[in-house]
Amino acid sequence: MHPQALHHFLQASPWDWEPVRRRLAELACQALDPGAWIVDDTGFPKDGAGSAGVARQYSGTLGKVANCQVGVSVSAGGERGSAPVDWQLFLPESWDGDPSGARPPTFPTSSTTSPSGSLPWRCWKSCTPGGCLRCR
Repeated sequence: MHPQALHHFLQASPWDWEPVRRRLAELACQALDPGAWIVDDTGFPKDGAGSAGVARQYSGTLGKVANCQVGVSVSAGGERGSAPVDWQLFLPESWDGDPSGARPPTFPTSSTTSPSGSLPWRCWKSCTPGGCLRCR
């Protein structure tokens, strides 16, 4: 498959990614038999403001306030290894109701900001409906 076709499928087609991510999390947990959940936030330095979620914000990766994106991941970890089971991009408050139109037209309007401390909890909950992912 041509990379551009794959990019178009992932960005523009109307497929529901949540069940796919949930199933991948279930498979990872079956393979790993996790004994712990690993929560991590990672900063991605960015020049300009063309990418989703870019703002001047604190990045632990950089150790300072800088122009960056911040992503949060939840991974299942055990003796056999670890694997991410969910990940989300933190959207700073500057992205809510921005009159300058900073959001790209293809960015979901249903995506809203939230306090950064609640994002790991949302990630974990999104892949554990009905408690299907449990630590041993």
